[in-house]
Amino acid sequence: DIKREKVASIAGVIEQAAKDSQPMTLRSQAVGFFPGVKNPRVLWTGISGQTDALAELFGNIDRGLAVFAFPREKRPFTGHLTLGRIKTPRGLVGLARSMEEAAEWEAGGFVAPELCLFKSDLTPQGAVYTKLATYPFGKERREEGS
Repeated sequence: DIKREKVASIAGVIEQAAKDSQPMTLRSQAVGFFPGVKNPRVLWTGISGQTDALAELFGNIDRGLAVFAFPREKRPFTGHLTLGRIKTPRGLVGLARSMEEAAEWEAGGFVAPELCLFKSDLTPQGAVYTKLATYPFGKERREEGS
């Protein structure tokens, strides 16, 4: 829940962090649950590759947002992509079994050329994500729709 008047400040932090970063080559591999398999809420895939650069980007954003009274992240940085959120335990036995079989799964590599700022609106059907802006690494901001 972020007030509309804070979005410009957040965007400024993200824009500067993107300018200070370069495109990163990353790999998606392995899958897991947060917080764990006994009470899964999030299905994720891990990130490897240029994770030092990714962690540096995270640190720059975390420090920049602290200036605007956002609490600093206390947990160590773990690069991942969220694949989905789990609302009910229905079907989790099959999913957990499939994940065990796919322990060595690897989706492959990709280059991350930019950082995107999204807003999320929570609805009874789930979150709706809207891209607000794109910040190419090492370049100027590009507004969505332009």
